Amino acid sequence: MNNYKQQYNKLLERYQKGEAYVDGPDISHQELEKWMPEFLKIVKDLNLLLHKIGEHTPDEAINGFKEATQ
Repeated sequence: MNNYKQQYNKLLERYQKGEAYVDGPDISHQELEKWMPEFLKIVKDLNLLLHKIGEHTPDEAINGFKEATQ
């Protein structure tokens, strides 16, 4: 289970960086279209990992799993 949580945390970090990028004021429509499929894949993979992890809190879904980093 910790392996799923570690994977989730790493992917969540990518998601957060991607979110900052696609929400940035300087991104062009063309660049957004280029990266949107990868961004959506990350979202899908996060959801799959949450399903595999099972029970979790909303805070863990948003901020990651603290015990997985120890």
